[in-house]
Amino acid sequence: MSYSLGVALGHSSAAVLLKGSEIIYAIEEEKIARVKGLTSFPSLSINYILNKENISINDLNSVSIGCKNVIEFCFNLRSLFRYFKKKSLLYIFLGYSFDAFNIIFPFNNIKKNVIKYFFFKLMQDFGFKKEKIFFFDHHLCHALSAIKCSPYKDGVVFTMDGKGDGLCSTLSYFDENNIYEIDKTEDLNSIGQLYQAVTIYLGFKHNRHEGKITGLAAYGDFQKTLGAFQKCLTIKNGKIINQLNNNIEDSIKALKKIKNKKLINESHLRRLDKSLMKFAISFEIFFDFFEKNFSNINREDIAAGLQKHTEDLITLYLKKNLPTNKKFDICLAGGVFANVKVNQKIFELPFVKNIFVQPAMDDSGTALGAAIAKLNEKINFKTIYLGSSYKIKEFDTYLKENKINFKRSENYHSEIAKFLNEGKIVGRFNGRLEWGPRALGNRSILVKADDYSINEILNKRLNRTEFMPFAPMIIDTDAKKFLKNYTIDNIASRYMTVTYDIKSSLSKKIKGSIHIDNTARPQVLFKEDNLEMYNILQEYKKLSKVGVLLNTSFNLHEEPIIDSPILGIIALEKGAIDILSVENYLIYGNEN
Repeated sequence: MSYSLGVALGHSSAAVLLKGSEIIYAIEEEKIARVKGLTSFPSLSINYILNKENISINDLNSVSIGCKNVIEFCFNLRSLFRYFKKKSLLYIFLGYSFDAFNIIFPFNNIKKNVIKYFFFKLMQDFGFKKEKIFFFDHHLCHALSAIKCSPYKDGVVFTMDGKGDGLCSTLSYFDENNIYEIDKTEDLNSIGQLYQAVTIYLGFKHNRHEGKITGLAAYGDFQKTLGAFQKCLTIKNGKIINQLNNNIEDSIKALKKIKNKKLINESHLRRLDKSLMKFAISFEIFFDFFEKNFSNINREDIAAGLQKHTEDLITLYLKKNLPTNKKFDICLAGGVFANVKVNQKIFELPFVKNIFVQPAMDDSGTALGAAIAKLNEKINFKTIYLGSSYKIKEFDTYLKENKINFKRSENYHSEIAKFLNEGKIVGRFNGRLEWGPRALGNRSILVKADDYSINEILNKRLNRTEFMPFAPMIIDTDAKKFLKNYTIDNIASRYMTVTYDIKSSLSKKIKGSIHIDNTARPQVLFKEDNLEMYNILQEYKKLSKVGVLLNTSFNLHEEPIIDSPILGIIALEKGAIDILSVENYLIYGNEN
């Protein structure tokens, strides 16, 4: 059986292993390295996968990269060396020397060739043979990651992110054999970049905190800022157009027109490839626009205007480019579709039958798409639990050596349900880690969902932002009771990738998991998806009469989702949770 490795570079680096057409492992580097938002080559993930599968690099038939232009993801030599953790004086000297050369002689072809040469050299140093390394278009990788994991034989695939290989979006039809392009959008017209720019402007970290802007938007009045946002991006003749970038071709002159630069300087700019130079200047142009238009407006209203404009642009774009007298299944991938409110708006369009959002919708998903591109066939997407695991015997030894009180229970499903019904906060660690940004029962913090004040309590104990909503985990048999317009074939609801309006008659029973705008981002749980978690939820329903729990990711503020039960012990000791559940082990906090 052949092995294919897919690799995503950059801010969402990841590695995926296919064995034939089956996904064996899919891991984001930040979860192994324990650094939130890590930008690197996924060396730790690759080594973990190879060790777990008991194979070597030589056993791999191919190594596929989720981009064609490496320079977009490691924009200079120093970044490339940093990705591969090369810290010796030689590499530092080479990096700075090349920067100096590039400022004096800014020849793009030379720069590309040098960076590509060192990329291959570093890959070969890692153990990969050059003839086994393949590059695939970034947005093709996004598209394939969604198409080939979806249940659809044909339909529409829509990709959208900040940028990748010169584009920020593609729209295509697909069938079982081919993808047929309808439209594509160049990266200087990027909705994703606009969202990133606002994230930075409001004091958050781009490529990490865009979800906070979505949560914040529900507290604002979009009418106060929507008009200004409409001056930034618009739709003309079915194309997304950035109206602020009319004079960006002469990049340095465009930058000099901006008096108060906030993000970049000219010396940094001169080190960049031309396409990256223009993209960087576009950030500065957005920022200058925000300073002129939003200086006296609160962040909630800015977020609300951005969210409304994003929803309006994307839905109008689809209306302009797809026939509205037919119905389509739509696959979505790319970082913009981490925005669950946008996904709801797409789902509610009258010409959309159903949507599937790649659960790893951000750039980590391109690792999967790249491996699929080389394989060129439908893959077997059985489960979302494709990440790292932990040997329970090692955990047992750790508990005994550190004299930590624990209990092994044969009836742990009902015991956990009892604690949850009593209002306890339970950290659940079980089996393999989830693929993608959502916690779906194996690395989850669980609590009953009927008390709105639990949001404040949890945010305080987890040291999280107060306006971020938590999500409901709903047993499949109860989903239709709570979610408007829900049907059993709504596959996106299994992965917490779309919001629903909540039926007002029942909202008080799960008010802790409903956002201020009366929407919720559910995980509808089916027995075949996660039997252990399903049994807990079923036992909880027997006690509470409600098959809904509040579910949030098992991590403290600004940390990745935990990959070890020992990190769960630390969370317990810090008071983030009351009880830790690790498979059939129960560990209690001091007050329990």
